[in-house]
Amino acid sequence: MKFTSSNLSLAGLLKPFAPIFILITLGAHSLVFGKEKPTSAPSKLVTLENNNKWSHLANSLQESTYKNYLGENGVFTQDNKEQNKFHYWWNAHMVDILIDGYLRTKDESYLPKIKDLVRGIKNSNQDNFQIYFNDDMEWLGIACVRAYRATGDEEYKQVAEYLWEEVKKGWTDVHGGGIMWRTDTPEEKNACSNGPGALLALNLYAINSNEDELEWAKKIFEWQKNTLVDPLTGLVWDNISYQDEEAVINKDLVLSYNQGTYIGVATQLFNHTGNKEYLEEAWKTTNSLMRSPKLTFEGILRSEGQGDGGLFKGILVRNLTLLAENPALANQRKELLLDFLAFNANTLRTFGLDKKEMVVSPNWAQKPKNQTDLSTQLSGVMMMEMAARLNLKQENVKRYCQQNEAIYKKPHFTTLSKEEIVIVVLGSSTAEGIGPTKKENAWVPRFIDYLQESDTNFKVINLAKGGFTTADLLPDGHPDKNISKALSYNPDAIIINLPSNDAAEGRNTPEQLENYQKIFNSTKNEIPVWVTTPQPRNFEKAKVNIQKDMVDATYAYFDKEFIIDLWTCFATEKNLIKKDYDSGDGIHLNDEAHKLIFERVVLSLSNFLKQG
Repeated sequence: MKFTSSNLSLAGLLKPFAPIFILITLGAHSLVFGKEKPTSAPSKLVTLENNNKWSHLANSLQESTYKNYLGENGVFTQDNKEQNKFHYWWNAHMVDILIDGYLRTKDESYLPKIKDLVRGIKNSNQDNFQIYFNDDMEWLGIACVRAYRATGDEEYKQVAEYLWEEVKKGWTDVHGGGIMWRTDTPEEKNACSNGPGALLALNLYAINSNEDELEWAKKIFEWQKNTLVDPLTGLVWDNISYQDEEAVINKDLVLSYNQGTYIGVATQLFNHTGNKEYLEEAWKTTNSLMRSPKLTFEGILRSEGQGDGGLFKGILVRNLTLLAENPALANQRKELLLDFLAFNANTLRTFGLDKKEMVVSPNWAQKPKNQTDLSTQLSGVMMMEMAARLNLKQENVKRYCQQNEAIYKKPHFTTLSKEEIVIVVLGSSTAEGIGPTKKENAWVPRFIDYLQESDTNFKVINLAKGGFTTADLLPDGHPDKNISKALSYNPDAIIINLPSNDAAEGRNTPEQLENYQKIFNSTKNEIPVWVTTPQPRNFEKAKVNIQKDMVDATYAYFDKEFIIDLWTCFATEKNLIKKDYDSGDGIHLNDEAHKLIFERVVLSLSNFLKQG
């Protein structure tokens, strides 16, 4: 990053050009802002006795980070090897990490580290806290409010308030409001500068009770919600900018960082206002991201690379923790969120740590390689600090798709209330049976055999046809295989399995959902209908994006009890078909995949099947 120069220093906040130095004594350590030489290196972190096993891991990571990344001027370097570049906003998060350690342990050796680091950020940035990246200033401001609340040191508060005044200058009427990301790109407004901006306002409101700061947070949140948030899923898009004089929203870039700050703002707004709409907004985004192929892979938060991306997961986890701690969050939701966080923490602990050097991988499911950026390391430390804070379950884990999916090996049905229970299958080639080496290995024949094992009165009618899309299933679609034909059988249940043909034809998510709504309207909500998610296909990027959008929309639009997941475990990290499940054409799934689909269908319909 490039830095702007200014004569304004912390010591001269009230008199910008006066060379004033402020000395505050806290315990045995001198906490000084200005150009004096930093205090000597603090003593090694003390590992305190703590029954929380996560706390021991957090201590080890704190020690490793301090030892492997500390550079000159009290700041931390780019990586644990030879790159000594200074990154303002990474170091701002390092302040947060040190505060986490202090709050958890009450070990006073953290205090001079925090002070040296805040001072070092200023000294390393041309003796100035101001920088043209608004989000950088926001993160340091947030960290300084936390430092103030942890220590009572007014100097931190002064830094935060100065930075807030600078950040507010970034709000303009371009795109209807919002804080610009960089002071030199006034026509681009980003989620990464608005979420943290609202968080800074809320953190200041918590210590000042200044209604203006609360109103700023509300204003920023509403602008972001109305401009950069998918109203169906709650997922946060990256930015809005002008392209050829037209305002364009970048909806393809969905980052964990931006989900985290949006969730954090909504949660804190609920805390301060009591308005439950904020809490619902926080949960909508959380619920979507935990399943989204844009943000997770088989239950684990995706690697977003190193560099700046290395920090993104940690920011999300920190803000998910705020939501998990909220007593107003319903117990079922809290359990889902804690399980998600525990799975990620345990995956990182089991697979993503070099336990000798205590360094972190950008992919929490893989061992780190030779070099780890500070940003990547900080995300791992945040995960362990939050695991300790929440006292998450610590257990050995398998990768999600290595776990066996249990189904009822032999069906056990109650007495049927009808002589015949009819299930109609609508769909395309997967349901028709294309892909497996033998037709009987496809999921529908397996399902029929499974039901007939108990000599039940279930009847399955398969109307699926290769190449079909949502348009073919409409009431005015294919006359022999559409929803109208399905209803003519007076079915007790319907399964719709449309894996990828809509995307192949370029039909976007809103268009697909519109067709689904027409299909559902035909049933008059009198018949239970199960819908499968898309399944991966070896598409080009644009069509893969449609597929990912539709996975997210499926979970947001339909009742989760009536969704059958055909994405998880079948898709690679690049959202293509895994070789283990590819029939060979990059389109259809093989015998083993159909066995898994059959098992998931049985699991999804289990209550219906048992009740008849």
